[in-house]
This record gives sequence, C-alpha cells and structure tokens, in this order.
Amino acid sequence: MHMIKDLKTSLKHLWKNKLFSIINILGLSLGLVSCTIILLHVKLELSYDQFHLKKDRIARVITNNFPFTPYILASTLYDYCPEIEKITRITKLGEGKFFIMQNEKFIEEQDLVYADSCFFSVFSFPILHGDPDKMLRSTARIMISEKCAYKYFGKENPVGNLISLRIGNANYDFTVEGVFKDFPEQSHFHASFLLSMEFWTDHRIESTLTNWGNWSVLTYILMEKPDMNKKINEKMPGLIVKYVPEDLAREINLQFRLQLLSKIHLYSKDMGMDIEPQGSIMRVIVFASIAVLVLIIALVNFVLLSMALSFQRIREFGIRKVLGAQRNKLVSLITAEFLIVFALSFLITLILLDFIKPLVENYMSLSLSHGFMVNLGTICSFLFLVVLLGYLACVYIAIYVSRFRPVDAIKNTIPVSDLRLPSRGVLVIFQFSIMICLMSCLICMKKQLNLLHNKDLGFRKEQLVIIDIPRDSYDKYVRLKDELRKLNSVTNVSGAAYIPPSNQWWVFDLEDPISGESFQFEEINTDYDFMETMEIEILQGRSFSHDFGKDSMAILINETGLMKLGMKEPLDAYLIGPDYYPSRSRMMIIGVFRDYHARSLYEEIYPMAIFLSPTMTREMAVRLAPESLDKIMRLIQEKWVSVFPDDPMQFSFVDEGMRLKYIKEDQTYAMISMFTFLSLVIALMGLFGLSVFVIERRIKEIGIRKVHGSKNIDIIYLLSKQFSVWIGIAFVIAFPVAWYAMYRWLMHFSYKTELSWWIFALSGFITICIAFMTIFWQSFRAALRNPVESLRYE
Repeated sequence: MHMIKDLKTSLKHLWKNKLFSIINILGLSLGLVSCTIILLHVKLELSYDQFHLKKDRIARVITNNFPFTPYILASTLYDYCPEIEKITRITKLGEGKFFIMQNEKFIEEQDLVYADSCFFSVFSFPILHGDPDKMLRSTARIMISEKCAYKYFGKENPVGNLISLRIGNANYDFTVEGVFKDFPEQSHFHASFLLSMEFWTDHRIESTLTNWGNWSVLTYILMEKPDMNKKINEKMPGLIVKYVPEDLAREINLQFRLQLLSKIHLYSKDMGMDIEPQGSIMRVIVFASIAVLVLIIALVNFVLLSMALSFQRIREFGIRKVLGAQRNKLVSLITAEFLIVFALSFLITLILLDFIKPLVENYMSLSLSHGFMVNLGTICSFLFLVVLLGYLACVYIAIYVSRFRPVDAIKNTIPVSDLRLPSRGVLVIFQFSIMICLMSCLICMKKQLNLLHNKDLGFRKEQLVIIDIPRDSYDKYVRLKDELRKLNSVTNVSGAAYIPPSNQWWVFDLEDPISGESFQFEEINTDYDFMETMEIEILQGRSFSHDFGKDSMAILINETGLMKLGMKEPLDAYLIGPDYYPSRSRMMIIGVFRDYHARSLYEEIYPMAIFLSPTMTREMAVRLAPESLDKIMRLIQEKWVSVFPDDPMQFSFVDEGMRLKYIKEDQTYAMISMFTFLSLVIALMGLFGLSVFVIERRIKEIGIRKVHGSKNIDIIYLLSKQFSVWIGIAFVIAFPVAWYAMYRWLMHFSYKTELSWWIFALSGFITICIAFMTIFWQSFRAALRNPVESLRYE
C-alpha cells in the first residue's frame, strides 16, 4: 500500500518536471536499445558450434596456420594417435556452386560438401530420413537438407528418389539416401547437399591424395576424452618425422596442430582461406566493450539527472523527515521514481527495437525476434543487472539528499554550493572521454575502409567480368574467346586458372641454379593477353606473345619475387622447377610485372610466377568498354549459349567481388557508427539536462552579476567555462586510449592507413562544438533573462 502511494507521488513529481523526466527516460531507453542489440549479437557469435553433443571432444587439424590438410593425414593420424576415436574429412566443391537439373532447367545451388562416412558420428546434425549407418558410403547416393528436400520434392519423403546434378561440365544422377535437418546458423560451415568423400577422390589424381604438400581437405577428429588435444599436439612432430618426406617437411617448415571446435569461428581470422568466412574475437570484444560503455553512459546520465530531480524534492524530503520518515523511506520514494522511469524506458525500448529491426537485420545479419526467443534468459539477466545498478544508484542518491537538515530543506536555505551534484565533473569527463574515443575510432575506421576499397590494386578492377569455364573445355574456351573479341563492347579477353578475387592459391617451388637456393612462389597459369586484359604493368621485359615460340618455357615474376631472388639482372635468367614437373624443369624469366593484390589487403603480396598455360584456364577475364552493362552481358550470354549450349553461364564482376571481401568491415563500421551516434545522443541529452539544472541553481547569482554590470557574453562564458574545461580534460584522456585501440586494430591489416594526428583533433573538435552548442542555448537564455525576475526566482 505504501509502495503504491510512493509510486503515485513519484509519478506526480515526474509529470511536474517533464523536461528532466523525458531526458531521463529517453536516455535510458537508447542505452537499453543499444545494449540489447549488441548483447544479442555477441551472444550469437559466442554460440557457434555449441549445439554439437560432443563439442568438447571435437577439434580440427591446422597445417601451418592453414585450415586445410593433406588427404593422407587422416589415416596416418588415426594409426599414430590412439587417443583419437574417429576422424572425418570434409571439403567443398570449388567455390561451392553447382546446378540441379529439373524440368530441363538449371537451378543454381551452393554448399555441396564431400564428407567421410563417419561424419554424423562426429557432428550432431540431426537426420530426419534415412539409415544413419549407411550414410555417405556410396558414390551413387546423396544426402540433402530439409529445405532442399521440400524445394525439389515437396512434402513427400525423398529417400529413394533420383536427383540430377551438374558438377563442372558433367551430369550425375544420384539416389537420395537421407535428409538432414538444415544446419544451424551458428555452425562454422554449412551444407545443403552431402556426397561421399569417395566420389571426390574418384575424380582426383591418385598422386595428389598421397602428396603431403597437397592441402585440400579439412580434417576433424573426435578425441576419446576432452582435453586430450595437448597430448595429441605433442605427438605431431613425431608423426611428421615418421611419415612426411624430410625435404618437404624442412622446405615448408611443416607443422600440424589442433584447433578446438569452440575456437574455430572466432579464432581463425588470421588463417588462410577457410571453408567459410569466420568471425573475429576482436570484433566481439569491440562490440561487448561498446555495450558496456553505452550502458555506463546511460547509467551516469540516470544518476546525474535523478539526483537533479531529487534536489527538486528537497523541501518534500525535509517535511517527511520532520514527520518521522527514515532514510529507507527516502530510498523507497526515489526507487519508486526509478521503477517508473525504468518501466517507461523498457516500453520505449521494445517499440524502438521493433522500429529499427530492419536496419539491424540488414547491417548485423541478426534476427531480433529469433534472438529474443533464444536468449530470453540472457535478456532477463541483463535487465536484472540494470535494475540492480539503478537501485544502488537510488540508495546513493537517498543517502546524499538525506544529509541536509530538515529545517534548511523546508526553508530552502541550503547553500547553493551544497546543492551541486557530487562528482558531476568526473562523470561528465568520463562520459565525453568515451564519446571522443568512439568518434576517433570511427573516423580512423572510415579512413582504413577508404583505403581498402580505393587502394590501387595493381590492376584495374572496374569493367572486368570473370566467367567460369567448365573443366576440360579448352577448345570451347578458345572458340568463345574468338567470338567475344568480335564484339565492339569487349576490349580484351584472356583466361587463367584463377583470377582475383578468387581465394585459390597454388604454390610452386623455383630454384636459382646459381645460388642453389629454392624459393616458394605463387603459381598463376594464364593464357596470352592476361597482363593486357588485367592491365597489369610490365616493369621490365615483356609479356607472353605469339611472336615467340618458346614462351611455354618462360615465366613472368613480380617485384616481390624479384626481391626474394635478389637478382639485379633478372631478364633471360633461368630458374629450375621441381622434379615432379619435368615440363618446367628450366624456365627463363622474360619479364617483371608490378605487384598486384590477388586477394584482400589483410594479406601481404606473395612472390608470384606467371606461367603460360592456356589449357589450364578455368576462368575467363573479359575487359568491357564503358557502355551499358546490361546490353553487353546480353551479348556475351548469347555468345556463351552458342558455344556452351548445355552449361549455364556463371559470371561475376571483379570490383563487386573485391568489395565483398570487406563486407564484415563495412558492417562493423555501420554498427559502430550507429552505436556511436546513439551514445552521442545519450551523452548530449544528459549534458543538456545537467546544464539546465546547473543554470537554474545559479539564477540568482546571474541576476546579481547583471545588476553589477556583467554583460551577456560574460554570463555565457561563466556558465559554459566549467563544461568546456571538463570536455577539454576528456579529450586529453581519450586521445591516448583511442590511439592505442586503433593501433591494435590496424595491426590485423598488411596494408594500413596512417594514424594521423588530425583524426583525434577532428573528433575532439566535433564533440566540443556539439557539446558547446548544447550548453550555449541554455546559457544564452539565462543571460537574456531580466535581472529582476532572476532575483525573485525561487
């Protein structure tokens, strides 16, 4: 009953002080919105692969900080380490795309995975239809996901039915042997179709399956007991000594180690090409830190403004104390006010979450409704924490306001100096230190993103189309190339085994016959006119040409490769290829080309060697004239159909592919931008409310100063000076923190922007200007007030 009365009294007080109440409610609402969204995102990132029943016993083998391993490793490891209960290998089809043939139509699909028969014994992906003991044992059978089963067979059980796939330039009919439940979003790899690993090995050269230098599959182990990874890791050097050729192991410094399943999604950022793009623990830490900082800003605002509201009730508290009220009664009154503010804030939070849901899902790839249902316990724990912190703040406020003598409170004779908010300077400095730090990081991130998207890659990515060429189709490729060259809209055509932004990476060993030293180069097999089509600059010598009959025994190297070799006169020098490649036993350098970025700017440019191998073309590069792309692509499509009538054309634009390499960075920037903006709004709302309170406390002082001749500009300076000093101190504190944070973040990039001084100066200047504009309006109004009214102000 008493609590209801306290709620009514607090509600009347909040209604009477609408400005402070609105600022307090909106500030807390924005803080709750920001923290809830970030909390859901962090929870999602931390939940990857946690659904597997044997997750504590699963690990994958890493080769030289690269997730793929030799095919032969699995059987060797199983025999060598009795601590391993089961081993399964998986690999994906190239970039993962293929076609389903249905009703004489090609339907593009992706996520075709090859796996060993014990795949479902290691991983806990539920099987809906089929016999688990017979899965993935036959090359003529296939497993499909629940979603694909419904897509191609409707509601009927598809087991026993035929499904036709086009993989490369060959057609295959498979019998559906099982249906598995769609892989959860929180899996570090996904599959829509599963074929046996035997099907994959049947289409590989036998020597590549026993070659320890061919890393083409991911190898997962199921340990007999958890925490046996250290013991297995200790055995890896012995395995290499016993089974791997000594010269190969020494040449590439071969190492194997285990990566626990729980670490794969967030701790694989610095590895080479993975089966799917993974997350980053640094990204999670950044967002979790932002959530904490935003919550702190919101709670600091709440404490400051709630204390300001409590000072408005000093007389009421004095009367209550005279009538016998104890300190716990004041706590009850202030807590009732907080509960009203929190309830209204929570309601507004739900409305705002629904309103910004599309924006959040687009930028964060997170379903809020799904997140709430899955993380209800986490959300409740978070809200309990907020309520607890709010209650502690209420106790602190009650203790502070109860120290005044009742007679002074009733007569309103408490000195102005005693009514100053305690530690308000520290709290304002803390708030704006966070703000300036976030804004500095935001500007630096934008500068780095501009570098990632606009840096000269060493070739021209615009107006360049990559078309996939089916395997064993060299004659058709030549015909298509000749047809495309006849088009006025096409300026050049060439081909290669892979072209940027492909993630493929072939390695080739070349020996300098003079020094006898061997060097590892990235092997790129191309057609004629590759350099001209890509617009890669030749620095020395020439490119491949039909005018020279022996270019099949010639190579081009890049600047980095030349530096690696240490040659002063590279032209016409010879390099020796490996023994297993007799056609490249003696290669002559005919040119040196400018370094270009074949992959993302996370990776340094590797020594490259370009070989003339037209028959190895898997991707065609088509340089287009600056005309209507739709029109050009229709013409190219017509030419494709005339040459490859049975194959759908798969193509991509290089500039778009390069942009997608940094999609995570773009999303991170967008999210930090949004939360920095919300933090700024919260901080400025608090600053506005605080300035109103401080100015109201000094109204009489302002009147006296004006009577004694102070000018308006003097009053504005007086009221703004202290806030400006606080924000200046905040800048001094934020500068080194922001610099260190960005220095650590930029370490992840091989090519990074400069941490210029103006980044921090600009962020400080912007924050100070916005803050001053917030304070100035209230100061200006107070300065214009009639001194007579100011002296009569109560």
